[in-house]
Amino acid sequence: MIRRQEAARAAALFLSFAAFFMTCPLTLWDAALFAQISIDRAVEVLAINGLMATSAVLAVGTGLWSMARDSVRMMPAATVLGGVAYALGGSAYALVQTLALPVGPAGICVISVAMGFGLAMLVLGWCRVLCPFGLKRSLLGMSIACAMATFVELGFEAGLLPAREGAFAVLLWLGVAGPVWSACKGVGEIPAVDDTVGDHLWESMRTMVLNPCLGLFLFLFIMSAREFVFMEYEHIGAISVIGAAGIAVALVRFWPRFSLGTVYRTLLPSAAAFFIVLSSFPVGSVSFGAGFLVSHILMAAIALLALASLCAVARAGEFSSVFVGSILCVATSLAVLLGTNVAQVVPDDDALGAILLVCAMAYFVYVLASPLVDYHRLLREGEEGEEVRERDGLPQPHSDALCAALAEERNLSAREREILPYIARGHRPAYVADMLCISEHTVRTHLRNIYRKLGVGSREELIQLVENVQSALRAKSGRRLSRVCPMSFNPT
Repeated sequence: MIRRQEAARAAALFLSFAAFFMTCPLTLWDAALFAQISIDRAVEVLAINGLMATSAVLAVGTGLWSMARDSVRMMPAATVLGGVAYALGGSAYALVQTLALPVGPAGICVISVAMGFGLAMLVLGWCRVLCPFGLKRSLLGMSIACAMATFVELGFEAGLLPAREGAFAVLLWLGVAGPVWSACKGVGEIPAVDDTVGDHLWESMRTMVLNPCLGLFLFLFIMSAREFVFMEYEHIGAISVIGAAGIAVALVRFWPRFSLGTVYRTLLPSAAAFFIVLSSFPVGSVSFGAGFLVSHILMAAIALLALASLCAVARAGEFSSVFVGSILCVATSLAVLLGTNVAQVVPDDDALGAILLVCAMAYFVYVLASPLVDYHRLLREGEEGEEVRERDGLPQPHSDALCAALAEERNLSAREREILPYIARGHRPAYVADMLCISEHTVRTHLRNIYRKLGVGSREELIQLVENVQSALRAKSGRRLSRVCPMSFNPT
């Protein structure tokens, strides 16, 4: 019964996310439902600029606040207020444009600020709501929700679904229902549990938060710059989202060992190499057209993987969901703001296409080079006292119980208690980082603390210590048993 209730709640949340996706200004590059409402181009640009600038500024402020103080307690009220402001502002904007009401730039700015405030709070709210689902469940849920939303949008555009304006207003309120309900119920917040991130804040933030946001930034920037038509492909955004959703569902369904390490060390470099190959075909050729379409599907898949990765990072607790959501909101708002204005400054399609191609190429080169740079840095730093020689660890059933006893005796922290069993089983820090969805720098910092508290100097010594504890417990248990039942040890 409980599982059914949880499944129903998850389905309701992701349906709300689908409604939010259909009306979110971050996806106006292909929001057919919104696009079919009569919108003056100059007014639209003014509204988008004001909205995204407000959202970015508020997100920066919230992120800084979360680093200095406990912002978790203030977020439920802010989410509710932001949801109401977003829904009212969006309804007013659609009403003004549909009825051609004489609202000047000042009125549009007021509506934009209200929606910008609401958007920032809702992005933070959605991060709080989705972070408990982790990597696979959030990726699956968001992929299906985005695909469903895209099909519905295309249905509205094709005239298969009536009452676009009324549906838009209803979907605005449905899109805010998920985070607002969760905020009222106090659902979703997972506080940060790491106290060592400050030692390597930039590196941890870059690898776990900024890198995913960069991929999402690229996709939204390109889609915002090209809007509804890209070369000869209409609705490239919709096609990309649907294709990316299919890829994401296949990854979750058919890749059991799918993890963050899979994303960063396998999928992203493969997509980067594939993109570079596809971009080498002559412009205007059939091969270039097919490659162009596949490239955008890959970028959309990267965007979905980025969102799911951020959910996993927020769940792991290395950074709070408020901080992660703030960075996400800043990246996405700036992407749409920059993309919209670049399209205004560079109206020529060929020139704009070249600029976007260079940006995409630079990102994918960074994706290919980043693992090598990180590996070199970690190799140079080394693992304090670690032996080069590999050694098999203890079986899981034995190591977990022994590590729990050692952690209790030596007063290890919560994160150190999570890491210790993996090391005792012989796993390297990179594997532990993938499993716990935290940065390798954080794992190594905690590992040094574990070595110090346990009085060992290497992973091999740690495994040996656990083995010695196991042998001592066995001997103690044997002596106790021989006192109780001496005949059990008599060979005759």
